[in-house]
Amino acid sequence: MQYAGYLNMYEYLYSAMSGAREARESIRETLDPRVRYDLVCYSQFFDKYRNNTVATVSNTVNNTYLKMQGTEGARSYGLVVDLAVAYYRDRLN
Repeated sequence: MQYAGYLNMYEYLYSAMSGAREARESIRETLDPRVRYDLVCYSQFFDKYRNNTVATVSNTVNNTYLKMQGTEGARSYGLVVDLAVAYYRDRLN
């Protein structure tokens, strides 16, 4: 469970660093090869589902549901990164 949580947080942070490609890649290289393998396998599995009608409908339904719950919709997932950074910043200070 802990591994899954850390891996999921890594994916959020990695995605948020899309504008810093070199830094992103250097961080990825520090990962254990088994973790990099897991990420490749995960990506390969979901590649076939990313750009199709079902994915579009599913994303739209999820976004609508989240907005009905009073959030910013799927954009609120980005808050995970903000919370993680704030949590670790406070721990380091």
